[in-house]
Amino acid sequence: MGSATRMKIHVLGATGLIGSAIVYELAERGHDVSGSGRSESRPRNLAGVDFTYLPGNQDADGQFDTWLADKDIVVDAGAPYPLHLLTASSDNEKLPLAYAERRSEAIISALRKTSARLFCISTALLEPRDKPASLADLQSQLVRRLYPYFSVKRTIEERMLSASRPGNPTVIVRPTACIGPWDIKPRELCWIPKLVSGEVPAVLRHRINVLDTRDLAAAVAIAIEENVNTETLVVAGHNTTTDELLKILCHSAGVAAPRVDIPAALSIVPLLWAEMAWATIGSPSPLPSLVPALLCEQRWIEPDCHENLMQIDPRPLADTARDTVAWYRNLGYC
Repeated sequence: MGSATRMKIHVLGATGLIGSAIVYELAERGHDVSGSGRSESRPRNLAGVDFTYLPGNQDADGQFDTWLADKDIVVDAGAPYPLHLLTASSDNEKLPLAYAERRSEAIISALRKTSARLFCISTALLEPRDKPASLADLQSQLVRRLYPYFSVKRTIEERMLSASRPGNPTVIVRPTACIGPWDIKPRELCWIPKLVSGEVPAVLRHRINVLDTRDLAAAVAIAIEENVNTETLVVAGHNTTTDELLKILCHSAGVAAPRVDIPAALSIVPLLWAEMAWATIGSPSPLPSLVPALLCEQRWIEPDCHENLMQIDPRPLADTARDTVAWYRNLGYC
């Protein structure tokens, strides 16, 4: 497919799960795409894609100025978030909110030297809830105060939107839970290969809206090409449950799904204690308590519940599962 207007687009975080899907989609549509990441060499998940890879350290002075110069569109798919609550391997992880503010200001400074539009990939978890004052909402308030993930994401959104102006408009893209191929994180950070290898003993049961990263990328590309004018753009996929999703993934892999399931909310405290125990020996927990905490924040999204919801025709979950499992097997992860 092609676009009537070929644009110069740079993708920050191009090597990540979401960033790589966006690079693929925009390049396929015929845009002049560049993308950046820390790896010195072109990453394997973008092999063969017609784009310019620009390696570098985003924390270096002037790096965003170099990457974003003369661009029409900037897609930020590399915004940071703290995974572990009690352990950190760098100063940036120890002070995640301060780091998010510095990074946001550096991007804003670079954008003000251009006329580029910014599309910032955030999370649908920041969407307001429809029914306040329930027990689940009380738990949600506690979770959002305990884990810096939420304050980091909220700060990034606020900083980017506050800098939006006629010459540099900003769109915050809020996808639901994403899975898909082209992930190249270390295996210990990937739950799907662990699942199909029999290393996940139980399902954390909860409802969830699942979005293929390729469908998210298509929605972002459409929003760019159609010059969508909105502050926030919610992109959703399929309403399902975690136990059903895991069954579909395991079926694609030809293995049995875990038979034990527990409510996700009941796992937060035990995993938090486990995280504290791992922290006493200076190691991150193999299953951070943030995982069930984020899962408990998931909700179903109906196509007509937000006027700014990007209308896409999501591919079947079975296709997403098949392609995702095949990718991890290609990496040798399962």
